[in-house]
Amino acid sequence: HEASDLCGAMLTASPLLEAFGCASTLRNTNSSRFGKLMQIWATPGERASFSHSSIETYLLEKGRVSHHAEGERTFHVLYYCAAAAASARSCHLDASAVHALSSAGAHSGARAFRILRQGLRPSDDGEHAENACQKFEEVIRALGSLGAPPAAVESLGRILAAVLLLGNTSFAADDEDKAFVITSSDDDANAESCLELAARLLGIDARALATRLTSRTVHSGRGSTYAIKYSIPAAEGARDGLVRELYSRLFSWLVARINTSLAGPCKTNIDDTASATCPSIVPSNYIAILDIFGFESLAQNSLEQLLINHANETLQLFFMERTMAAELAMYTEEGVRVPAITIPDNSACVELVSGKPNGIAWLIEDEGAMPKPTDASLVERVLSTHAEHPSMAQAQRRGVRAGCGGRSAFVVAHFAGQVSNTST
Repeated sequence: HEASDLCGAMLTASPLLEAFGCASTLRNTNSSRFGKLMQIWATPGERASFSHSSIETYLLEKGRVSHHAEGERTFHVLYYCAAAAASARSCHLDASAVHALSSAGAHSGARAFRILRQGLRPSDDGEHAENACQKFEEVIRALGSLGAPPAAVESLGRILAAVLLLGNTSFAADDEDKAFVITSSDDDANAESCLELAARLLGIDARALATRLTSRTVHSGRGSTYAIKYSIPAAEGARDGLVRELYSRLFSWLVARINTSLAGPCKTNIDDTASATCPSIVPSNYIAILDIFGFESLAQNSLEQLLINHANETLQLFFMERTMAAELAMYTEEGVRVPAITIPDNSACVELVSGKPNGIAWLIEDEGAMPKPTDASLVERVLSTHAEHPSMAQAQRRGVRAGCGGRSAFVVAHFAGQVSNTST
């Protein structure tokens, strides 16, 4: 039954966002790995009431889908999906997904899947696995309560299963040290590989998928095209990029589905044009709640963490400008005497990351467009471009080029501390 009231829809949406957007970290077993802005609109008048709501999400840590720090986990729902496939009652997981995951060894639980193995505990078997299966059932029921069509719910299960299977796809090298997909197991040469099983669930050709994971097409200036074959590390990077993007788009679909339910009588995207379809709604009559990551410096800080810390850096600048600076200006205007106060200015660090044309974010984009981009060339480009920047740590100016387990890295001095960012 479709949730009939705003409060019910919001309560139903919460465990869905938790399942798809939260993960276990070293500090928190249910850590939110995305930011969100929730807005709740009210009708005007003496007896105002909340009418509809919307959720906008930011910076899903999709890198966690394929890799995470030792002792941490990927997103909860992927464990739920594996447990559902291992259960005798399938927990409402689509039959084709159950068959595909079972063919990949799902009977042994989460340990059958590479992206779930790291961070597993002895307690993950038995009662804990059954609890995970029940959690998957709750996810399916919640989607139904929010009005998701049965076909869409079945597709969701197949995509989750495909993410797990693609994560298990492995590669070998030919005589020229170029990667190819391993398409059969040692035990049964006729068994479908994880890639073939995933392709079947996604409704795409397995050979075309294998080609995309092991090579890229280059278009020359004269209109011709040719393929460049990947090494094993490059193919693994393509595989991991695909599973991250699949999961990220699934998460975006989930948020859109939730917003459709929260829209109430409007049933449209909630923005400043909402009043056109809901005449009784005043666009400015809303409460907004921002929930975003805190600043972190991890053992390995990838692109996602750089952006998360940059978001916090920008919020810090906004806070200092809109509270401290604005308050002091008001005191001056009103003739109120206050002691001299020096307001910390972190605008240089914000500019370092996002400023055009040479901010780190833009340098990353430019490097990715090069014919042969490398981690080392990106780091050298960042360091050479910003060698004298006040927010680049002194250590790297003395020639330090490695960190975080020996990987190429550059260090950014944020308002909250220095962070070594890996270029991988």
